[in-house]
Amino acid sequence: MKKLTLIIAAVAFSFSIAFSQGCLPDGITFTTQAQIDNFQTNFPGCSVIEGDVAIFGNDISNLNGLSVLDSIYGTLNIESNPLLKNLSGLDNLKMIGQNEWGSLMIWLNDSLNNFEGLERLKTIKGGLYVSSNLGLSSFSGLDSLISIGGSLAIMGNYSLTNISGLENLISIAGDLSIGIEFNGWGNPNPVLTDISALQNLTYVGQSLRIGLNDSLASLSGLDNVTSIGGDLDICGNDALTSLTGLNNVTSIGGGLDIRGNDALASLVGLENIDAGSITGLYIHNNDLLTICEVQSICDYLAAPNGNIEIYDNAPGCNSPEEVDAACATVHTEHIVFNNEIILAPNPFSEQTELRIAKTNKGPIDICIFNIFGICLRSWHFENTSAVQTQFSLDMHGIPPGIYFCRIQIGNETITKKIVKVK
Repeated sequence: MKKLTLIIAAVAFSFSIAFSQGCLPDGITFTTQAQIDNFQTNFPGCSVIEGDVAIFGNDISNLNGLSVLDSIYGTLNIESNPLLKNLSGLDNLKMIGQNEWGSLMIWLNDSLNNFEGLERLKTIKGGLYVSSNLGLSSFSGLDSLISIGGSLAIMGNYSLTNISGLENLISIAGDLSIGIEFNGWGNPNPVLTDISALQNLTYVGQSLRIGLNDSLASLSGLDNVTSIGGDLDICGNDALTSLTGLNNVTSIGGGLDIRGNDALASLVGLENIDAGSITGLYIHNNDLLTICEVQSICDYLAAPNGNIEIYDNAPGCNSPEEVDAACATVHTEHIVFNNEIILAPNPFSEQTELRIAKTNKGPIDICIFNIFGICLRSWHFENTSAVQTQFSLDMHGIPPGIYFCRIQIGNETITKKIVKVK
């Protein structure tokens, strides 16, 4: 009897293993709600689909019949499901793709509001492509996603105002494209105003492209990105006023393309990019752009690694010659001036004053510029002597943010970045 019990247990265990193994190596396509509802009956024990999964159908309103799925080794394509409002039913899905292959594609789902149902998804071996979902308002539901092995493309989502839900995303091995892809092709996210959910992203393996986002005024959210493996393209963002979200980018692996940003007045935010990592420079058709003389641009113009196209911007940034002339007045760490200028404290706050120490005689002119190149406050000190080594500038009333302090002593001009905190 004991022996028979062991035999039965062994057989049951073998059946359990068989049922838990992968299935459908050629993939499966769902075109009706009934096919989804009957999945567990038609494919008992199938929790890992080895091929591609396609879901598209006019009557598909929920994915509850797929609740047994743990992994999909191929691509999951959710396309043209007009009644689908969320992805509940995929609650146990932890991985999409295998061996750097297999993407998640979500597009043309007019009623889809968010990605609730994907809360356990941590890894996508391939790319994540989210396009033309007219009702999508956020990325809520992707809160566990840590890495994307391919590209992340977000385009043509006409109700999307933010991408909350991607706060835990750390790395993208391919491109990051928001609104625009290669050669300027793309589909806008017209009401997108906030990409701060990318706050933990540190690495983009290929190109970073942000364009055709008419309402995006800031790149805040990219503050922790330090390396971009390909091109850096910021193009056609009509409301973009600042690039300071790119402050920590130190290298790119391709061209630097800044064009068609109608409200952008300054390239502040790009100054820390190693000019040697830039393979081409394209700055044009930015109607208000007047400050181009940031460190990376100046260094590239001094020793270019590829093409240079600078035209149709505002005066001061209308040609390589204009920018190069402006670069002559920009302070860099390797240039030695006769006067020692010390800005302290920096950052400064509302309760403190900005102090400047100098070592030589002569008058001094000071102007505080904002990132748009507007002089907010200026001072002139006549007949200052060497013994007057310190004086104060009242900075009360200037809002918190990034500014430039331009100091002129005789024929020498030094510009330094300063930061005001709350």
